[in-house]
Amino acid sequence: MAKRKKKRTREESGPIVARPVDYDRPRVWKMWLLGKLFRYSGSMVLLLLNLSMVMSLRDRMMQGLAMDPAKELFFFAFLAVVDVMILIPLLFEANKVETDGERIRLQMLFFRRTLRWEQITAFEQPRFLKYVFLKTNRCFYLINKYNLKPFDDLAATIQAKTATKTIESAP
Repeated sequence: MAKRKKKRTREESGPIVARPVDYDRPRVWKMWLLGKLFRYSGSMVLLLLNLSMVMSLRDRMMQGLAMDPAKELFFFAFLAVVDVMILIPLLFEANKVETDGERIRLQMLFFRRTLRWEQITAFEQPRFLKYVFLKTNRCFYLINKYNLKPFDDLAATIQAKTATKTIESAP
């Protein structure tokens, strides 16, 4: 039988001391592999859904079995809503984030971006959303709070680097 560990009390473990974070040190935050596989398979399902809807319409038109145009319009409107709700997070959610003293590297599902800290215009953390918005002049990027652990260190790094940029540029 295995020996049980004795529970430590607060006095024995000592006070919890917050360790300082070095924001210039290179760090990496990654999404777990299964999460990436789910996203790749989701993008394939979305691609096949779009392709099958268009090919189904084409096939029915070739056979002369066209549906009511209102129903076709409803199906394509539904497809557009599904595309927007799934495709935007698929394209712009960061799977891997690397930071150092000069830049932040974001690796999304299909592309990568390297941004200097000066290029970031806003870093917004909505309270009730699972995504954090990283905005630049040209685009926005999503960072999932729950997939990149420890997220608090990443958020502190981004806030510190973007805050020093605004303080330095102030007159």
